[in-house]
Amino acid sequence: MAQVPILLAEDDENHVLLIQNLIKSCRILNPLVAVPDGEHVISYLKNEEIYADHVRYPPPILLLLDMKMPRLGGLEVLQWLASLRPKPSFPTLVLTGYADLKTMNEAYRLGAQSFLLKPIERREFLPLIEAFDGIHFGQAASK
Repeated sequence: MAQVPILLAEDDENHVLLIQNLIKSCRILNPLVAVPDGEHVISYLKNEEIYADHVRYPPPILLLLDMKMPRLGGLEVLQWLASLRPKPSFPTLVLTGYADLKTMNEAYRLGAQSFLLKPIERREFLPLIEAFDGIHFGQAASK
């Protein structure tokens, strides 16, 4: 049985590689699907355009959402997610390169579960992600 993916919205290819390495170092078996901006997140979640194949692009178990992206940023995606009925069942973790209290408060108000400052450290990421149901690990991920 295929694992449900983790959806990563990140426009910087170097950050995508860092997250891929982080997922691997945490021995997470769920595949990582990376999209370059908020418009792609919405298309993915609506199974539209290139993401129309429901089998290849199932709903994610977790959304890792960059705040600053071209076209649609993280706050706009969170606003769209907050407008959905019923609410999505997957948690959203916001990724950002800076701590901005106003943005953080708005993201939490819109439903974000947590903030992670880039570069993301394994010691911060692993305990957080272990708390989510549906994340599958290979050999015991050591802290």
